[in-house]
Amino acid sequence: MRYFYIRNKGFISAYFFIIFLAMIMIITIVSNNLHYRTMTLGNLQSVIHQSQQELRIVSEIRNMLINENLEDSEYEVLNDKIFVQFENHELVITLDSNQKYIEDYEVISMK
Repeated sequence: MRYFYIRNKGFISAYFFIIFLAMIMIITIVSNNLHYRTMTLGNLQSVIHQSQQELRIVSEIRNMLINENLEDSEYEVLNDKIFVQFENHELVITLDSNQKYIEDYEVISMK
């Protein structure tokens, strides 16, 4: 009594066909995995680039606050907030009431 009967005669053997389909599935899964990994790395690079720009701007403004020359900068201060635009984002930096230090900052996406 056979439970699994496949003919091995003919133009393409059924055993070969099953092995061929399994190989195709494995190759497809691996290539999709690699594709999504490269997309993830590309997204991570853009996030790292954006956060580096944020930190550069925040440290530059912090340095201006320490040296007390914020008025001479290209940044515009409105009601204890500084609005800086870069790429597709806007950085909003909140200063204390005396404009001596940075209380908080947030990034707003403009997409």
